[in-house]
Amino acid sequence: MPEIEVEYRLTHNSEQGAINVSQQCSGKECKVKILQDSSYEHKDFVLGEWVHNPIQTEWSIPWVLKMGNCEIDDSETLAKADVETGATLMLIIDHEMVLRVQEEVATRARKEAEEARRRSEEAEKEAERRRQIEAEEEEDRQAMEKIDEIEATLFAELTRAEQKAATTLGYNRWGSLGEVWDNDEDSLNGCDDLDWAELNNAQRAAAKILGYNQRMWDSS
Repeated sequence: MPEIEVEYRLTHNSEQGAINVSQQCSGKECKVKILQDSSYEHKDFVLGEWVHNPIQTEWSIPWVLKMGNCEIDDSETLAKADVETGATLMLIIDHEMVLRVQEEVATRARKEAEEARRRSEEAEKEAERRRQIEAEEEEDRQAMEKIDEIEATLFAELTRAEQKAATTLGYNRWGSLGEVWDNDEDSLNGCDDLDWAELNNAQRAAAKILGYNQRMWDSS
């Protein structure tokens, strides 16, 4: 069926124009063609969010197509509505509703963006927590290897720094041959009963020389 030329008018801003359409065009398709041809400032929103990608909203599309006093249904063809060449169609757009729905869409988009950002931040925090745990586990593994190696070494075979550290922690008497260390006896000054936080600076430095960190010391 050949196309016909119809005039249109937008009631929102009294804009007038003309389009060529098939008489087999439905009322909805005609609305889309008119809106596409018009200069209505929110047509991209109506077409994009409402027609081609329907939004989740309680409101229906705020537009009505009429010829005279007769409304043309969305599914009705122009031929059935007796629309012929030279006819004038009115596209009535509820502009206020369009603005309200735009705000609804913008608000939902902001909330979704905020939720996505919150989830991203939580995921990053969890990833950082896991990285920290893995780093601590690796640090503790290396510390345990060093502690086991040092504690398996006789006092006389320790380095001077290690001997001094062992003595500072009470595992040997100054000037002795290392019997406290070599016999796995308790610390002479009670350091092994103290938490890391209770050690003084010199004792903490000595513990580090022997391979300890706070976690390893407090768990030993």
